[in-house]
Amino acid sequence: MLETGEGPGGHVRSSTTLTRVSAWSRYSEVSEAVAFLNEEVVKGKRVIIDNKQASIYMHVDDGVVCAGGSGGKEQANEIMHFCADSLGSVGFTVDSRTQAELMEKVVGYAPVTTPARFTLPERKAVALQESLMFLTARSRVHTGELHSILGLWIWGALLRRGLLSIPYTIFTFITKLPNVWTEWWPVVKQEVIAMARVVPLMYCDLPPPCAACFLQQMLWVATVLTQEGMVLWGLTCPMC
Repeated sequence: MLETGEGPGGHVRSSTTLTRVSAWSRYSEVSEAVAFLNEEVVKGKRVIIDNKQASIYMHVDDGVVCAGGSGGKEQANEIMHFCADSLGSVGFTVDSRTQAELMEKVVGYAPVTTPARFTLPERKAVALQESLMFLTARSRVHTGELHSILGLWIWGALLRRGLLSIPYTIFTFITKLPNVWTEWWPVVKQEVIAMARVVPLMYCDLPPPCAACFLQQMLWVATVLTQEGMVLWGLTCPMC
């Protein structure tokens, strides 16, 4: 290997395609800096957010700013407008800008100020619970409908991963009987009833100071540790 240049430390590039990771993130303890969560996750790193360090999460063609400290809302708005103005100056069209205080959803989840947490949007949570209870009120069920609602339930349960231990036999049920009307399997019906009852528990609490917050949604992970008060997407945490 030493002579041919092959192997992990060799100078010869292997046939394996390497994933390129951009390097736009900046860190500083003395001046304002912004890191990209998408980049740091790929590197296996976390971003500690405080009154100096902010971060941005890019989701397809949308971006969310996360800032901390007593002036976090103002800083988040300032960074958001700077990014939008910069994109517009090079020819991109930025159709909408949402101030921190008007933020209602982040990648589908609703941020709550007090207590500091992420939840399902209220209307969606109510509709999900009522849909599950409606299905279990009948003696027969259409597995196609159940399959669709199950997907939404799993998306909500990502906020509290322990809830994913409830559905089990339901997967065999919808696999063996795809897209048909059929009688309930008793154990599946009990699972769906339990799934409906825990919908109000679908939330992710954000921590007080000196604690790590592990958030995972889709392909990103962000660990947030605050010192003087946390503003997550412009929402001040009263626990800090």
